[in-house]
Amino acid sequence: MPRLPEPDTWFGSGRLGRVSKFVVGGRSAGTTRRSLKDANMKSTLLGLTTAILTVVGSAHAQDISSGNAEAGAVVFRRCMACHKVGPDAMNGVGPVLNAVVGRAAGAYPDYSYSAANKNSGLTWDELTLATYLRAPRKLVPGTKMTFAGLSKDQEIADVIAYLKQFNAQGQKVGP
Repeated sequence: MPRLPEPDTWFGSGRLGRVSKFVVGGRSAGTTRRSLKDANMKSTLLGLTTAILTVVGSAHAQDISSGNAEAGAVVFRRCMACHKVGPDAMNGVGPVLNAVVGRAAGAYPDYSYSAANKNSGLTWDELTLATYLRAPRKLVPGTKMTFAGLSKDQEIADVIAYLKQFNAQGQKVGP
């Protein structure tokens, strides 16, 4: 793993000289060379963290959008013991998943949701669904869903692509 340069080299070779404090607005701000290094380090770490999250988030979004609805139908068979989709779907152990993408969590009519799910404040957009499908009890502690989750990104993307096909009446409206 590449090593970061030593902190003393971050500001060049002594470009700050013997600065011990700055005067801001006519008053000493008490900013030392050490606190400048600390501030620079925090700024650098914040920038790196933001960049990493942006890259990971957009890569994850690309993974989700690469889902295959036909493959998702096969993966969804694991969900069918509890969930249904389609025009004749009815609540069972779990709620009907027609038009789940974009729906508020805990909102499908006539299903007895856990308080954790009802009060989660979540909306089932693609990214939230992907997170939930990976580890339901991590995202919503106290959920009634006992399924441990899907471990493969492609399977998650495929199931979401499959579910996106169904409107509120259970008709297939997408690919």
